[in-house]
Amino acid sequence: MEHFSKITTLFEKFTTGVVIHDSCGEVLFANSAALKLLSLSKEQMLGKALTDSYWRFIREDGTTMPLDEFPVAQVISSNDEIKNFVVGVVESDLVHPTWVLCNAHPEFDLTGE
Repeated sequence: MEHFSKITTLFEKFTTGVVIHDSCGEVLFANSAALKLLSLSKEQMLGKALTDSYWRFIREDGTTMPLDEFPVAQVISSNDEIKNFVVGVVESDLVHPTWVLCNAHPEFDLTGE
């Protein structure tokens, strides 16, 4: 756990948003930049499940993005990274989405899980 703590301390210094999910999509960590982008507090973000109703993403054409197209869901289902994936993050009280460029990478343990 100390190793994880050192990594998250480093991620806090990034100006780019970083979110770490477990293999089921639950949020384990989000740095300050990610919290600001998503307009959430650390308490609101940690433990949030991939299927949480808060997440409302849209495609570049403005249509609703189904759960299986969410960046984390794509990585979990394919065990492969995604690069330069454009996602609109819609908050319930905002008219205009926040557009983000998402890169997501799986991380495996020694057994390949």
